[in-house]
Amino acid sequence: MNSARRFGVKKLVQNDIEEVLRIAEECSLAVWKREDYQAEIERGNSFLAGVRIDDNLVGFIAVRIYLSETNNNSDYSEADILNIGVLESFRGKGIGSLLLDEFLDKARKLKIRNVWLEVRKSNLEARNFYRRKNFVEIYERRNFYAQPTDDAVVMKLEVAKN
Repeated sequence: MNSARRFGVKKLVQNDIEEVLRIAEECSLAVWKREDYQAEIERGNSFLAGVRIDDNLVGFIAVRIYLSETNNNSDYSEADILNIGVLESFRGKGIGSLLLDEFLDKARKLKIRNVWLEVRKSNLEARNFYRRKNFVEIYERRNFYAQPTDDAVVMKLEVAKN
C-alpha cells in the first residue's frame, strides 16, 4: 500500500495559502500571488486540496472546472489543472498521485470530459508522472513560462476513457 494513502486529502482554506506559496516556490511553479490563490479558493468552480503530514502541508492541487451550461451534457465540461506541487522531500511517496486521483474521482462524478494542463517542457519528472496517469502531450507553447523562461507542453486527459 502506498504510504501516502494513510493521509487524507483536505480542502484548502485561506489559512493554507502561505504554505501553498512555499510549496509552489520550491517546485518552481508558475508564479501566483497570495491574492491569486485567495480568489481561486473563493471561486465556486475550483477544486483546491492538499495533503498534510504532521500538521504540515506537503502537497496541493489547484484546478478550475468549466461545466457545460446545461449541466446535463458533459461534451463541453472541462477542467484545467492550474498547479500541483509536492515538497521535494515528500516526492515518490504517492502524494501527487493521491491529489490527482482525488480530483479525477470528482471529475468523473461531474462527468467532465477533458482535463488539461501545462507543464514546463524541461520538467521531465512531471511530464512522466502525467504520462503514467494517461495524459497525452498535445502541443507546445513557446516561452509560456517566466522565471525561468521555458516552453510549456500542453497535456490532456480524456476522463471518459479512464
